[in-house]
Amino acid sequence: MGAEGSLGAPPALRAFLCPTQLARHNSSVQSRAPESLRHTAAFSSASQSEAQAALAALERLGDAEGRAIFDGSLRAALTPFRTHAALEVICGRRECGRRIAWWALDTDAAFVAATERRARPRERLGGMRDLAKPLPRKNHGLLPWIELAQSGTTSVRIADWRNPSGYPLRLKFICRCGSVYTTTNTRRIQLYLTALSRGSGTILL
Repeated sequence: MGAEGSLGAPPALRAFLCPTQLARHNSSVQSRAPESLRHTAAFSSASQSEAQAALAALERLGDAEGRAIFDGSLRAALTPFRTHAALEVICGRRECGRRIAWWALDTDAAFVAATERRARPRERLGGMRDLAKPLPRKNHGLLPWIELAQSGTTSVRIADWRNPSGYPLRLKFICRCGSVYTTTNTRRIQLYLTALSRGSGTILL
């Protein structure tokens, strides 16, 4: 992999970014280069094919809401990515381009979890373990990322709970520029897998 592919925005992302966003993204990536290579390193063609196959499984199912997050075929299709490093999510506003959150797959369900920040470096072991945890924990009955989102103090919020699965139905992402993005789990999985199918470590909202 050349230096540009290693430390800059991947080609698929550069096509969507204005110069301001691209400069901010590249500067951010280069400032943490050794670790970021784990996130932006190109997938093998086999891994990209697995991401495309998972997208096809989602399309066949129709959505990943409610109890569909426990669908066996979709969960199996997502298995190769359960320990993949969390993906960086940036604001889609052309004049912004700030990082809003980090996304990772749930350890079992077909669900994309999110936190504003990642876990401490030594605790980043891939998948949900890359996501930040509230310190100290106050509600051990909730997944750590859900406890953080419920606190209302980060960029990731619970939009609503009308979901029989026990997981939030929609998540809201609030950027410092004022942009707000409310996403279903289906949409997050689509964006997550599309990034992986392109060998990218970044998702543009």
